[in-house]
Amino acid sequence: MGARLQLNEHKFQDDEDEFENHAMDASDRLEVVIKGKNGPGIGKDTLEMGATLLCQEHWGFHHGRHIYEKFLLAFSYMPLAALLGQKILCVHGGISPALTKLDDIQRIRRPISTIESLGLVSDLMWAEPHDYDSFHIVQSTPHYAEHQQRPNCHYFNEAAVDECLAKIECKMLIRGSSIIPYGYRRFANDKVISIFSSSGFWKNQNSGAVLKVAEDGKIAVISLLCMTESCKKGKDQETTVPPMKL
Repeated sequence: MGARLQLNEHKFQDDEDEFENHAMDASDRLEVVIKGKNGPGIGKDTLEMGATLLCQEHWGFHHGRHIYEKFLLAFSYMPLAALLGQKILCVHGGISPALTKLDDIQRIRRPISTIESLGLVSDLMWAEPHDYDSFHIVQSTPHYAEHQQRPNCHYFNEAAVDECLAKIECKMLIRGSSIIPYGYRRFANDKVISIFSSSGFWKNQNSGAVLKVAEDGKIAVISLLCMTESCKKGKDQETTVPPMKL
């Protein structure tokens, strides 16, 4: 991955807002890793997570430190977003008031070693939908609010999603970041899907989920149930919710 690899595209045929069936051989398939909040490349925060000590434990004091620094360098060049079918924007965090077109992501300079101020990079990595308030009220006006728990990023509402997707000419946002009890959560009339793939992450109680996007544009969420005694006895651990379509 080079400094200019910001968006990764996989193209489908588009016809009247629907994806057409499109043959795709193995050479066309992409596997993309998007930079997340806890990956090396954030600088001093990773030291508190013991990454340096882990490397030194495996490779010795001198070589471990050197390898850790190479991890930092590699992660500082990782993509912040992926574009699927020219219609779905995939990020770790969310949208931003600073995102007015996809070229805004392309222009982000690399390497990214620290994130210390509110802006596009921090929102792509950490921003969240404003849908966790017990008294949440849908608003018709786009709104961004500063995040109360994560510094230098925003909450965003449904109207902000509509406005942003229209500006960047996309139809859906797929994001991660948030721990979700059932592994996935829909927001803004299914225009945002939050995915949390690590089942059992929170006190061994949460389910995980993965998203499957078919070649014809159909989207299905596969729920990965948390390991329990019943699961260990051989019961199916995957369930699929009704598919959506762009």
